[in-house]
Amino acid sequence: MRSRIQHALKITALGAAACMTPAVAQHAPDNAIRNADGSRTILRSQQLPEANERHARWCRLHGGVDITNDGDVTLGPKTFDAVVCRRLNPSAPGFSGAYIPKNPDQNVISPDTEMEQAPFIMPQSPRISPEPDGRLAPHSSTVIPTISVYPNNGYTTKRDTLFYPASYAIFYDFTGSPKGRVVSKIPLLGCQWSWEGLIQWNPHQVDGFTACMAPSFQAVVGTQIEACVGFVCARGEGSFVVE
Repeated sequence: MRSRIQHALKITALGAAACMTPAVAQHAPDNAIRNADGSRTILRSQQLPEANERHARWCRLHGGVDITNDGDVTLGPKTFDAVVCRRLNPSAPGFSGAYIPKNPDQNVISPDTEMEQAPFIMPQSPRISPEPDGRLAPHSSTVIPTISVYPNNGYTTKRDTLFYPASYAIFYDFTGSPKGRVVSKIPLLGCQWSWEGLIQWNPHQVDGFTACMAPSFQAVVGTQIEACVGFVCARGEGSFVVE
């Protein structure tokens, strides 16, 4: 009798473990590693196939190719989704405003989403360091590698609204495919994307888009961006208005 009871308990335990496996998998649909600060990191080449397909179509729509899966991507604790693109024509104007999806539940960034641009305002100029015009050393024809950054900036959105803020960085004259890093934040909202990968083109423009929620109160919200290759860095600050 005891043997039969132990056998039954073993079968029950195995069945419970089998039932738990799918539930655990559902907790990480983006295949991310959860970090202690609430952020999550998706390692290089670990994006899910569905995300790769969706990101590729989004980047094509915005004049680029998807590089989200070409590097390590970290999303802030209150960031629903992020896409990172390399713009194919950096001479064309970049975008550092925001999109507003018409479906308030569309927290997954998709080219199939119906959306509109957030209204632009006349903001204070975003602070960018270093200035992007210092690419030649004084009294020399030597080209010095530089970085220009464009923080999320200059628009309005409504309170308690889902929105897709954008920002970008451009790397100039880097050789040897060094590792670069871009970190773009809206600290008040826990909204952040960061990407770390190889800088292989000249110029090499990295565009990032996130899905985040606007606060429930009126505010002028500050934004930050930093892009680096080794010790060469550029930093910028911007802002937008929540009505």
